Amino acid sequence: SIRRQRQMCIRDSVSSMILWGLSMWIRRIAVFTALILAVAWLTHELFFAVREPVGKTGAQAVVVLGGGFKAEKQTPNSYSISRLERALLLTRSSGLPLIISGAEAGAMAASVDMGQVDYTLESGSQNTCQNARNTAAYLRGQEIKRVYVVSDRYHLPRAVALFDRYGIQAIPVSADLPYSRFSLRALPVRLYRMGYELAALTRDQLRYRTTDQCNASRHDS
Repeated sequence: SIRRQRQMCIRDSVSSMILWGLSMWIRRIAVFTALILAVAWLTHELFFAVREPVGKTGAQAVVVLGGGFKAEKQTPNSYSISRLERALLLTRSSGLPLIISGAEAGAMAASVDMGQVDYTLESGSQNTCQNARNTAAYLRGQEIKRVYVVSDRYHLPRAVALFDRYGIQAIPVSADLPYSRFSLRALPVRLYRMGYELAALTRDQLRYRTTDQCNASRHDS
């Protein structure tokens, strides 16, 4: 009947409008996602692309920065372990002494096989600024002015800037992040790390320009 045909036409029109609306939202989401990924890649290349040192660098020691504890506050987290494992490779290949810096330093050393590595614990630091200040004080006492600093690539620009502020030339060495770069978890964590470290780098430039406020207790490694 004519009435049924009209109903079918209306139904088809509504369905077409819904499908068109959904396709437009999918396209917008795809474009927005592509834009975020492009900005993230550009930010990564501009700020966080660490070039590994090649040849003689004049470094006199290796400094590894703790990445925090697990939730129970006794066991070093995967960031800390990954950084220490990278530092140990560098220490064993170079023969340089190792300084482990951070409140988790002792727990880090107890969690891996340190072998015959010559290492020193600096366990009085609660944040990156204290890592730089306290380690620099120890290094000056040993007449050491140039070191490798091991951390993850997102943390390194800020860490290197703070070591420089305390008179230590820091050569950045990147440790692997504690997950595969191709895992589904990798993207949101990388985006978070980039955003956090960019904000923290800006904060540190303003905070430590005229005064030393390293005594803040918050862990920010």
